[in-house]
Amino acid sequence: MSSCVLRADTKYVVYNKGAAEWVLRKCTSQMGAQGQVLPLDEAQRQDLADNVVVKMASVGLRCIALTKAELPLEDAGRSPDFFEDAANVNQNLTLLAIVGIKDP
Repeated sequence: MSSCVLRADTKYVVYNKGAAEWVLRKCTSQMGAQGQVLPLDEAQRQDLADNVVVKMASVGLRCIALTKAELPLEDAGRSPDFFEDAANVNQNLTLLAIVGIKDP
């Protein structure tokens, strides 16, 4: 996985991408078709892994999950290492998409 943290007006926004089977474990919600944030439970994560990731992988595609999360600006007052620790920023992610790419 890799992430970047950007400061927006009233919050930090974390953008994350990585191997779908790993990133899905960190997701607690997903973006709906109309842009709404919907809960993502363990059964839904497993369904995505089984019916999206495995199917794309079976035809030779590398599956990448794209996610985002929001953090309050108050996190800036924490220790300077706060954003260096992936455990602090790569949690409660919202799944935006799973893409399949050819990776010869």
